[in-house]
Amino acid sequence: MFLLWSAFLLLTGAIVYLSLQDGITAKEQMYKIVEYLQKYTEIDLKDRLGMESADRDQIAYLLRQGGRAVAFFLLGILGTLSVHMTFRKMNWLTKTCITSVCLVAIAYFTEKVKEYLPTRHFSREEMLLSIAAVILGFFFVSFITFLGSVLRAIKCMMARS
Repeated sequence: MFLLWSAFLLLTGAIVYLSLQDGITAKEQMYKIVEYLQKYTEIDLKDRLGMESADRDQIAYLLRQGGRAVAFFLLGILGTLSVHMTFRKMNWLTKTCITSVCLVAIAYFTEKVKEYLPTRHFSREEMLLSIAAVILGFFFVSFITFLGSVLRAIKCMMARS
């Protein structure tokens, strides 16, 4: 449990840290990542991303959004696992409601706070991407745990007969 909560809190901290950066710092960091990828990998990002005349800003934006989706998907998985594993005896619906509200709140507030940062802006599309990714992570874990419950029930029924 400790490892799950540690990973969840560490990822949440990283997301909050990146969200609280001003726009100039965030862009500079993404440019460094784009330059690194172009310099040290054999991947031609322009061809890979399907752009004919991709510039550094377009590539950085797409990488940032992809990173956002992956980070929030993982946050959904870790948050759901943490709550469901820690509070095993709690009602499933209660755990599910608490988890989903907390995860969506993190996704919402990490975008909403950008209204108050210099050179940053609130983006409804980016907020919806974060919420969709965190919910997908939540549903992924929920589906796996539900499937496990069904398989255990089938195994018990087969053992009785």
